[in-house]
Amino acid sequence: MYLSRGGYFVLIDSVVTKIEDEDLNRLELIRDTTHHRSLREEEITGIAEAEGLLVENIQVFLKCHDFAEWARRLKPSEQQYEATVKAFQSLPDRIKRELQLVEDGDKIISYTDKKRFLLFQEKLIILLSLLNL
Repeated sequence: MYLSRGGYFVLIDSVVTKIEDEDLNRLELIRDTTHHRSLREEEITGIAEAEGLLVENIQVFLKCHDFAEWARRLKPSEQQYEATVKAFQSLPDRIKRELQLVEDGDKIISYTDKKRFLLFQEKLIILLSLLNL
């Protein structure tokens, strides 16, 4: 990764916690077969630091997803869509609470996941600024 001197790298993405890591990644893979894995915050910062970046700022925000729009966004077959619905419906109650899953009978209305805004800067730039260079 190459940044201009003093440049920043911004990442905004879904981030999982230990609580929902396995479940959310399984759900995403059912919906999107190209999905690899959502990472935990400490995994993202570890990768960035190994690449010479330091975390300047992290902010967490919640995003509520209209379920039908989210689940159909990639134009799945009806079978794949139904598999996604069933996977959500079969989640343990504690994960449903964590995702603030809203259901109306057998219909899923929405769910909410966590997003992270991460701001990184090169270690060298930070060191130079600390040394007033």
